[in-house]
Amino acid sequence: HLQTRVHLNVSLSQLSETGFGEQVFERVVAAGVRPSQLCFEVSDTPALRRSDDLISALLRLRDLGFRVGIDGFGAGYAGLASLKILSADYIKIDRSFIDNLVTDREDRVMVEAMIRVAHDLDRRVIATGVESEAQVEVLQQLGCDEIQGYVHSAAVDAAQVPEILARVG
Repeated sequence: HLQTRVHLNVSLSQLSETGFGEQVFERVVAAGVRPSQLCFEVSDTPALRRSDDLISALLRLRDLGFRVGIDGFGAGYAGLASLKILSADYIKIDRSFIDNLVTDREDRVMVEAMIRVAHDLDRRVIATGVESEAQVEVLQQLGCDEIQGYVHSAAVDAAQVPEILARVG
């Protein structure tokens, strides 16, 4: 039986809306979807890490049964402190580290370190932008939990999802 999860980007303005988590929860349950099937992803920014209200909104989503992740981990503002502050369930390693993973020793060392730290903190790791079987092999060797990228499928329109799930599930 195929278990599906949908990953959704959530903006800081959405998180700052009063009752955002509860509103989403009500709609999801009414649609017959389990909250654990939805993952809300946030890009780490200085504004997010400085706002107790936004961090509380993310924690509320987790309390309601949704999963929360940090998108673009390792690039931009996302840092190791984010793993503690945001209490994320998982990180998504930025594709900039994956592009040359097979040939660049420094990228491999960085990805290995991110995976190790995340796992030591009981977080899952998703590598994004995976385009080759060679990248998949290295990521498996490093213990990456999941991959996302063209190696599996190009991006698809939401209307195609039911047909795809019917084929594989």
